[in-house]
Amino acid sequence: MRNLLCAAAITGVCSSASAQVGADAPASAAESLAITAIRSVSPEDDAYDDLRPLADFLGDARVVAIGEMTHGDGTAILARTRIIKFLHEEMGFDTVAFESGVIECERVMEALRNGVAPEEASKLGIYPIWSQSAELSPLMQAIQASLATDRPLRLIGFDPQPSSPELGAYVVESLASRLDEESEARLVEIVGRVTDLAIRVDAEQAARDDEWLADLARAAAASRPASDQAAVGIRAIESLRFALRARALRSSAPPFNPHAPHESVLAPGWIRSANVRDRGMADNLLWQIRERLPDSRVIVWAANSHVKTASARASVGDERVRVVPMGEILKEELGSELYTILATCQRGTWAAAAIRTRDGDFIWRSGEHPPAAPGSFAARIGSVIDGNAIVDLARSIAGGAHWMEQPLRLRQDFDDGHALRLLEACDAVLYLESIAPARRSAGEHED
Repeated sequence: MRNLLCAAAITGVCSSASAQVGADAPASAAESLAITAIRSVSPEDDAYDDLRPLADFLGDARVVAIGEMTHGDGTAILARTRIIKFLHEEMGFDTVAFESGVIECERVMEALRNGVAPEEASKLGIYPIWSQSAELSPLMQAIQASLATDRPLRLIGFDPQPSSPELGAYVVESLASRLDEESEARLVEIVGRVTDLAIRVDAEQAARDDEWLADLARAAAASRPASDQAAVGIRAIESLRFALRARALRSSAPPFNPHAPHESVLAPGWIRSANVRDRGMADNLLWQIRERLPDSRVIVWAANSHVKTASARASVGDERVRVVPMGEILKEELGSELYTILATCQRGTWAAAAIRTRDGDFIWRSGEHPPAAPGSFAARIGSVIDGNAIVDLARSIAGGAHWMEQPLRLRQDFDDGHALRLLEACDAVLYLESIAPARRSAGEHED
């Protein structure tokens, strides 16, 4: 790595020898960057000497949240998979919490246990933006292979937004002996309204459905005998309540304007809707790690916009309405037990399955990230290091990189990001020099 070869490399803290000072360079040639230099993003590379400095950064953290900047970033999918394998094999982490539905991920896990091919198993419940991508297969393969060992790796979900059109059937199956036919039919009907984005969810109808779901969850919980399957089904009902409220708020907001996307998603109704979803994400994840799996060590897989522990964004037209991401709630609840890594890149392209067609195929969308804007985090880090790395912010600031304390743009969410104080939003940044697009998994058709 350029300018970062030093005796302290074993600990991951290296001194920059660069004398360049400017918009894209650190303010001091004497500063030290606390980094884990990533030699390879290949999940097949199980020589983890390059990743071991990460252990010092994480300390005793029980939950490590790793974001991604752009859905469809094939390089980030592979990099996170290799990091997950390291955390599992050498640091004792035993659970991957995925940005997909609670009960949907249980179906994926069940399929993996039953020997279903990983590529097919993931499609039962993980969002198509990942499950239709070939780059996700190594993670699913690793989870399946671990099940035959004395240290299995578990997959769980936490997103209240349905990640499979089969959600209703999954819940009915998990609570088969606790629901009558009328309840089963209404539950499937509600799921249909939530999952079909072409349907406008009326606020009054949503309130009636929410009350009915609350009663259903209470009745199901009172029924015996108790089981983990039933507990997940009941949680899925509670989760659906968040999704229903989010959809109702989204339906009341102005229609999305593709010509002004940022203004659309920052409208008060859209932010309130997103906040309900993130609140549901946080509640589901806390339920998983506190009540269901209290002894687990968890790696969270989600978008930057969800895992960041603070956001500088407020509504357009009403600054009182601000974005409250899942990570902010988790930080309040977990404190030092949580270590959050946001992802960014210097440049590259992305591609992801976006729209399911009537015949079951997917329309993919793609895009390109030009070189990072001057003054952004990626541009400044890219001026002093080659390759990929994880940069610990607090340790780097302590080493003299005080420029990291200033508001900086962090490329994320398909754009060049917005200025925020990174140390408030995360503990570290996964910096990727260049990203490549995700590829269609086996059996997927070209558009």
